Amino acid sequence: MLDVFLGKLVGLAFVVFYLGGIIWFLRWCLNDAEQRGRSKVLVFVLVFLFFPIGWIIWLMCRPPIQSSGIERFVSSQKSVRGNFKPIKKRTKPRKASSVARI
Repeated sequence: MLDVFLGKLVGLAFVVFYLGGIIWFLRWCLNDAEQRGRSKVLVFVLVFLFFPIGWIIWLMCRPPIQSSGIERFVSSQKSVRGNFKPIKKRTKPRKASSVARI
């Protein structure tokens, strides 16, 4: 009786880890497709339905990663930064405000 229970427990653990691995793997593929500017649905269908051949096709044919808007902005600012002149510090102190203080 104990052998049957342990056998089922090991089988259940195997199924849980297997499904967890598939879910993790598919999430990685979907995130990769999003970073590369491709449809997540098409990549999911390709990889899930035609695994492992679909995954190999995706790895061979995937485009390069597209940079996000922030990365493009930062890289454009790096090229412009050298053209700015430093701000001069004031040499004279500011005059007191004419507004009455309460």
